[in-house]
Amino acid sequence: MKALVCILLLLETFVFVVQQQVDGGLNENEISQQISSEDGRQNPPQTDTLRAEASTDRQQYCDLGIPDIHAALRELTATVTEQKENIRELTATVTEQKEKNRELTATVTEQKGHIRELTATVTEQKGHIRELTATVTEQKENIRELTATVTEQKEKQQRTDRHRYRAERKHQRTDRHRYRAERKEQRTDCHHYRAERKTTEN
Repeated sequence: MKALVCILLLLETFVFVVQQQVDGGLNENEISQQISSEDGRQNPPQTDTLRAEASTDRQQYCDLGIPDIHAALRELTATVTEQKENIRELTATVTEQKEKNRELTATVTEQKGHIRELTATVTEQKGHIRELTATVTEQKENIRELTATVTEQKEKQQRTDRHRYRAERKHQRTDRHRYRAERKEQRTDCHHYRAERKTTEN
């Protein structure tokens, strides 16, 4: 873009020199206008105005039978001015796009920061989950051990209860045998007593 501006400035300078050679010198007002147009920085002439002047000059020179070099130069100057305006508009557009790109870059950078923070949070949460999983696994193992211990204690208690029950049943059978023996002995004593009574009565 800078190269294009330089080319346009050189072209405008060339137009100025040619116009000087054709006119044999410009008056003071025209020189000031040409220098101002060459700068292109302070109030450039309107394109429509230049084109209108070029058209008027062309008509005048045609009426006089003189070549319309001045009109052609003015039209060329108007074209250069128009191109400068287009360049300024393009420059403004490029500047605006650069600003938008900077804003987008800042937004992307900010989003990347948020993503890094979220990634760190997720990684931290995964660490907590692993710790909790390990704790739960350990607790499950402890519960299995306690369950096995309780089951073993129950089995021992059941065996003890069975042994006690068998001992009690055996003791009960012994008591019944003893009771039967005592009853038998009592009946025997009763028979002896009756026999003795009968003998005594006779």
